[in-house]
Amino acid sequence: MIQYFKLNEDDILEIVSEAIAEKTGIHEFTAKSQCFGTPSKDFRILVAVSDSDMKDVDLSDIDTQIDFNGDHRNAAGLTDEEMVSALERMIASKDF
Repeated sequence: MIQYFKLNEDDILEIVSEAIAEKTGIHEFTAKSQCFGTPSKDFRILVAVSDSDMKDVDLSDIDTQIDFNGDHRNAAGLTDEEMVSALERMIASKDF
């Protein structure tokens, strides 16, 4: 059986924010997320999760300051499994 889901931007941002918060281990969190770029060209989603207030966080500004750090970024020459393992160790040790 095939089930189809058509998600709008708010749905996608909520799903991504919740997944990132779960990965960080923050159970009670606030999140900010925003889409940037053009689909199939330079599309990206920036997510900030915190256990404290983020009213002064400007995601547009942050977007210009940080590199990609998602699971499929492979600038370090690591396999996806090695990258996931490294990220999990960083999250567990809170060594960002």
